[in-house]
Amino acid sequence: MSFKAKRLVLNAELEIEGNLEQIFPLLCPTKEYDWIPGWNCKILYSESGFAEDNCIFRTDFPSEGEVTWVVTCYRPNERIEFTLFGGNFINRYNISLSSISGGRAIMRTEQIYTGLNEQGNEFIRGLSGEAFAREMNALEQMLNHYLKTGKMLS
Repeated sequence: MSFKAKRLVLNAELEIEGNLEQIFPLLCPTKEYDWIPGWNCKILYSESGFAEDNCIFRTDFPSEGEVTWVVTCYRPNERIEFTLFGGNFINRYNISLSSISGGRAIMRTEQIYTGLNEQGNEFIRGLSGEAFAREMNALEQMLNHYLKTGKMLS
């Protein structure tokens, strides 16, 4: 029996209380320590020490295990894309920003998960749109709180 990869695409649209120049730099593995509680990563390659084209870093959270992230598109104040390589899955994580009235922005996220083996397919089957929506809502709250107060949401 041959393997057939499972794919799941998850999208969200977040309203962020800040301008693109304030928001975009925070979409960086180094800067996320400032506003995401529990964030932890190891930078493997970055000339600047921050997000940039071809930056590579690794995370190891219980929900996903060890994951290597590669910045595959970096257009300041407009778009950042990551390709995440887990042992059992790949996730293409795309984030785009656009200005709206009142000094605010829309942040659109798209995550495209693809299983690399049966364990990866099982991992993807365990993901839910409801959990993703909660995660994106929490991300929106954390980012807005940080932009308003300069402090991490506890």
